[in-house]
Amino acid sequence: MSQRAELRGVKTGEDGFTIVEMLLALSLTALISALMAIALIQLRPIQVVTDATEADIELAAVGHYLDSLLSNTRRFVFLDANPDKRIIFSGTSDKVRFVSIARTGAARSSLREVEISARATEKGFDIIQANLPRRLFAGTQWEEFIVARDLQSVRFEYLDAGRDGQLAKWRTDWPDGQALPRAVRLTLTVVRFGRQATMEQVVVLPKG
Repeated sequence: MSQRAELRGVKTGEDGFTIVEMLLALSLTALISALMAIALIQLRPIQVVTDATEADIELAAVGHYLDSLLSNTRRFVFLDANPDKRIIFSGTSDKVRFVSIARTGAARSSLREVEISARATEKGFDIIQANLPRRLFAGTQWEEFIVARDLQSVRFEYLDAGRDGQLAKWRTDWPDGQALPRAVRLTLTVVRFGRQATMEQVVVLPKG
């Protein structure tokens, strides 16, 4: 019996693994490696989708917050405005100032002068919100905090409804501080995990 085994090239007992067992082990190793490679290939698209979704969610949250502030704009004159000019709104491509109902605590909101601006940093731009309490006291200070960090670009535009027969158009600055624009358009771009995401949102301001 042992002679037949040796003739067939198969060793048994204490001599070690048989050729069949070795081939079976190699096959299982190759199969496991293939399955792991397939799993990694499938996980990559899932990670890409997850990263893109996180960037979109971040921009959507910032857009929703700014929408809430701008849509509550009030027609009140700035405290430091020239009494003769009665400025109630000002805006450029990277900064907008208005009076609104702003959150001042966990569950509190109050009337504030609000300035939203894009501040350049080493990593891009931060969106900064500064609130000024509506108090006629000397030395009242602006309260400042960061709304969003490390954006690639921030842009504000203002819809001029058109006067004297002129067509409505978007402007990168707001020239008439005594009136509100019809709407404000926000364009925010962010790069997260090596991928770019952009959000454009139009906020309609109150009439009257």
